[in-house]
Amino acid sequence: MKKRIACLAAAAALCLTACAGESFSDNEFLSRGVARSRDTSLTFNYADGASEPPLAYNSFANTTATFGFKLLRRSYREDGNTAVMPANAILQLSLLLNGAKGDTKQEILFALGNELSADSLNTCSSYFQSRMQTVGRKYLEQQSEDGKDISPTLTIPRMLFLNDGNDFRKTFLQANADFFGADILRFDFADDMARVKLDDLIKTEKPPFDENDSMYSYSSLTFTDTWLTPYGADSSADGTFLHSEEILMQSDRAKGVVKYTETNPLKALFILPDGDFDTYVKTFDSAEYFKLLESVDITKRQGVQLRPFSVDGGLVDRKDTLSAVGLNTLFSDKSDFGNLAHGDANRLDSFFESMPCVTFSASGISTETMQSDAALTQDTAPEKEEWKDDLVFDKPFLFMLIDNESSTPLYIAAIKEI
Repeated sequence: MKKRIACLAAAAALCLTACAGESFSDNEFLSRGVARSRDTSLTFNYADGASEPPLAYNSFANTTATFGFKLLRRSYREDGNTAVMPANAILQLSLLLNGAKGDTKQEILFALGNELSADSLNTCSSYFQSRMQTVGRKYLEQQSEDGKDISPTLTIPRMLFLNDGNDFRKTFLQANADFFGADILRFDFADDMARVKLDDLIKTEKPPFDENDSMYSYSSLTFTDTWLTPYGADSSADGTFLHSEEILMQSDRAKGVVKYTETNPLKALFILPDGDFDTYVKTFDSAEYFKLLESVDITKRQGVQLRPFSVDGGLVDRKDTLSAVGLNTLFSDKSDFGNLAHGDANRLDSFFESMPCVTFSASGISTETMQSDAALTQDTAPEKEEWKDDLVFDKPFLFMLIDNESSTPLYIAAIKEI
């Protein structure tokens, strides 16, 4: 319990403050003075009014899923929970693609499946990210009595850090502004004052800067939402089960359910393999994923019993994992980022992700402390005899948080410990 409380406290601090960047000068905070184009036919930015995704959006969803499952398989550990953020990886690699040249550019495209061009990755990334971060906020504004502006309930904060000495190219900064909106900073990695200023900018675990490194990628994910349909609860000797009826999905290897969030354009997938869990995760791919999704019939319901759970977060460097899935030269002196910066800053040293501590409860799913479920009692649950055909999540399972429009996965966790 203490561990979970500490995890929640850390997750609650997982955010960026809008004013914190003021401590960095304009010569350091290079993305601050570059405005994105408001032409939605160019940017496909949902917040600016784009109503339709780019033509390549289905391919983008397939690419993100396929690449995300590669990351999951390569990151999977049998002795605990494993989590990855596929959309974050795609967004950051797509951003870096704008700065890559020659073999480095081709390596990124090939690693992502070679189905999409750099231009398609730009527009699809823009639509996806802006929609994810806009829908929930707009929904809450509509529900607000005074119509005041409300902070997003889902954010995908991302950054690039370049060691002082070289400058980002204007074309790269403009591409970032138009399609990605990442914070781009250039400062001396050996400067203690810069690290103090960074403490004001990143309100969670920070990358360990090495003065000899050239460039770091950094991203995170925050969200909080309630369930569209509530859970009932039943207290038993071995803990509290949450109970509800959800939309059934199944393949010849697993069964699962789909559950929608109330505010954001998200749905959660809970997948329970029929056989050995380790084998299932190590072979989980797009074919299995889309087979499960294609089986969904909103008229078919499945009773579910599931305990509240949390997945620990923390700073992870995906460098080795990305190298293992085909990005072999990206982190070496052979890489070429000549379209990103002037000079010889041609190496990406680390690909940091600040993984959120995710909590699941009867109220909802969040990287922050959820509202209390204390009012949820056995009185709200159906009689136990009605539970005999339920899908009981009392063994390892896969949990996914995906876009409800394109099925693009934002977060995947292999849950072995609750």
